Amino acid sequence: ESILSANSNDWVYFLAFSRLLKIHESLSVYLENPESHKKDMEIFKTKAGDQRKESEAFRVTITELIEQFESPETSHEEKVEIYKSLLNLAPENRTILGRVAFYHAVRGEWQESIDFIDRFFQNPGRETSLSLSLGLLKGEILRLMQENAASVAYLKSFLETTRASWYRSIIKQLISDTPAEELIR
Repeated sequence: ESILSANSNDWVYFLAFSRLLKIHESLSVYLENPESHKKDMEIFKTKAGDQRKESEAFRVTITELIEQFESPETSHEEKVEIYKSLLNLAPENRTILGRVAFYHAVRGEWQESIDFIDRFFQNPGRETSLSLSLGLLKGEILRLMQENAASVAYLKSFLETTRASWYRSIIKQLISDTPAEELIR
């Protein structure tokens, strides 16, 4: 399972395949019909190789789309089509969701950004710089949309789930509506 689901250059692939070969080598002396088992291993190796090729082709496609999306020469309309393609290919990819949320925020498209931030947080994951940044971004977007009470309520709930001390400090400053000069110090 690990071999077939790992990315093409993922360390999990190499580690799992190495372990499988070691197990195969140690068990082959106990088998009544080692030729049958050897044939099964060859079939599996072929399947794993095919899966690896498909995984690499998928990775190349995603990489090319991301490069197009991040290119300054790509128009807004093209970027929207590209991120739709990316999300069709990898709907659960939280990094793509985060990048799209930031893209809309930079363009001042607040509601679209919030929608993607909410999609990002629908599937719980570990605390990362991306998740922390998106949490802060949502609180600030709500404030920019003149929804101060919603912003404070969101930041308070975000504070409860945040473990990173630096981000906790920023959230507390934002909730207390401290002037920017204070925050900078």
